Amino acid sequence: MQTLSYTRWALYHKCPRSYLLDEQRKAQVDASKFIVGRAVHTLAETWDGALGQMLAGADDCLRATLNKANLNWSGARYDKELARAKKLVIALEEPLRPIIIQDCKREEWVRKTVLGVKLRGPIDILVPGVIYDIKTSTDTKWLKVDQLLFYAWLAGDIEVGVFITPAMKKKLHYHRMYPAKLAEVELGVTKAIEGIRKQQFEPVITPGCGQCDYRQWCVGRAVPAQ
Repeated sequence: MQTLSYTRWALYHKCPRSYLLDEQRKAQVDASKFIVGRAVHTLAETWDGALGQMLAGADDCLRATLNKANLNWSGARYDKELARAKKLVIALEEPLRPIIIQDCKREEWVRKTVLGVKLRGPIDILVPGVIYDIKTSTDTKWLKVDQLLFYAWLAGDIEVGVFITPAMKKKLHYHRMYPAKLAEVELGVTKAIEGIRKQQFEPVITPGCGQCDYRQWCVGRAVPAQ
């Protein structure tokens, strides 16, 4: 293991077995459910403030995202998903507009090295002291403050983290990046790196196991490390 992203760390933090299965079985998981979100996220990252421009680019961006994933939607399926993408774009426009008119950086990569492992990830929007993370889901129960804390820890000098979602409109959810919480992230990352190196991949059984992408390979059977 030479690098570790937030997504991979979060998997190990939640359930070490899911981290291992992600490494072994990721190519076998249905990626189609993420396509619209990825396309809209790409549009939001490059948005220049003109709603018409972002809507006009939705078709090309969705097709490019499908091609990258080696997927093909045609006919009614494509039209339905394109309409959903445009609806999400319109919903994101209101909370995004006052942010992008500031002096900000887009898709700013931040990095840190811990125990010889390179940690890195992109901050969607960065202004002095504040990070904004764009989400395309309308279901806010999936928002994880740990993600804001992880990027704030990597970046340094961050006081506040904010999620932007289609469900929030003008009401954004601000989270204070307390030093004690950032220290917890550092400790959690260190423990994860040590656990991965020791091949500690025991499953953590919770009610959420029913929604895990890797449940068919995990429940009731041992999964050897590779």
